[in-house]
Amino acid sequence: GLEMSVGKVPFLEAVNGSTVMLPCTYASCIGIKDLYFNWQYNDNGTMQKVCDAVIPTEAVEPNVNIFKDRVEFIGKNHKNNISILIWNITFEDGGLYTCFGRNPKEKNKNHSAVFHLIVVDECKSSMFFA
Repeated sequence: GLEMSVGKVPFLEAVNGSTVMLPCTYASCIGIKDLYFNWQYNDNGTMQKVCDAVIPTEAVEPNVNIFKDRVEFIGKNHKNNISILIWNITFEDGGLYTCFGRNPKEKNKNHSAVFHLIVVDECKSSMFFA
């Protein structure tokens, strides 16, 4: 069946103002046809769509719809990669992001993986004074 993965470490601490990659890959032993995927952001309990697309077959680059500012889809040209970049992150960008996929070949079962983005102030590490 289809599997969604955000890697071994499902969270990232990133400095306010930096650019981060939210990793996600999918795997399917039966192959995909019209795989629907999206990224969603949990905004205090409300799921906001970040981007979505349908991948017709494994060799085709999807046309990705982006719904959030400063987001770039970087999974193109990489097999099974549906990762995104968020540029110039702010504290408001911190929170839980869900990478979701549905493969019609599998009777439309839903699969997802959650990634936690933690935005920190860059001053944090410079608080050690001799």
